[in-house]
Parts: sequence; C-alpha cells; structure tokens
Amino acid sequence: MMRRTKKGSYREGFSLPEVMIASIIVVVAVLGTMSLRYTTAVSARKADLNLTAVRACQLLLESWRGSPSHLTFDPETLDQLFPNSPLVIEYSEIGAEEPDDFTLHDMYSVQVDDITYYATLSYNNLQDDLIALNVIISWEGHGQIEEEEEGSNNPVLNRFVALTTIKND
Repeated sequence: MMRRTKKGSYREGFSLPEVMIASIIVVVAVLGTMSLRYTTAVSARKADLNLTAVRACQLLLESWRGSPSHLTFDPETLDQLFPNSPLVIEYSEIGAEEPDDFTLHDMYSVQVDDITYYATLSYNNLQDDLIALNVIISWEGHGQIEEEEEGSNNPVLNRFVALTTIKND
C-alpha cells in the first residue's frame, strides 16, 4: 500500500495492523487444515478397524457354516486352511454375551496386525435341521482398561459387529 509522506512523495509497505490481520487469517487457515487432516486420519483408522472386524466376523461365520457340524467347529484350526493369513485365533474367556435364545458355542481372541478382537460364537436350533449361527466381534474403541475386583485388567469392549446366518444341519 502506498503512503503519503510530508513532502508529497509516497512510501511503500504495509502497516502493522494490516500485517497482523493477514497473519491471523493465515494461522486460522493452517489450523483449520490441520484439524481437518487429523479428523480424517482418525476416521480412516476407525473405518479400518471396523472393516477388519467385519471381515474377521464373516470369515468365522462362513467357516462355521461350511463345517460338517456346528457343534465341532473349532476356529483355532483355520490357520491350517489359510497358512498365510495374518489372523491368530486362540481360545479366550473374554467376549460379548451371546444374544437371547442363543447357546454359547465358545469365545476366541482374534489378533490381526497387533489389534485384538474378541469373537463370541453362539447358535440357536430353530427347527430339527435348521440352525442359526451367530458371531459377535467386539474390541476396544479407545484403549480403555477397566479394573476387575481381583485386580486383573480386562479390555472395555465398546465396539461390536454381529452377523447371523442359517445353516441346514
């Protein structure tokens, strides 16, 4: 901006208030962009966790549905069928409760890329040869830990995915 001096000539430059206002505008724009980028990264991570949970749930459910008997299904043997799979499935005592009218088959921990999911397998005999199979995958949403009475740490399972299918037995 041009400024007039005493002798009628002009001096070039910006005044302090103009520089301060421009600086504030730039800071607000940069902070807004950083906030958007952070929110996007967090949302992408949550979506990745949800997608992995759905895939693990579907793998367990379809493998169980394809087994000869719903009573003898053991997910711990899936690594023999899929030797290059990143899944590590082991028996667990932690998991979601089975739905009403369903019988608990078992609970398992499913580890994928250093994230532990907990699978609850349950079934319901609908008719003599018709069975509803249910798999619930649960996991920690925010890394919270809850203290039990004995002093052991159990994860707070506050995220869930559930799938159910029908099998002719």
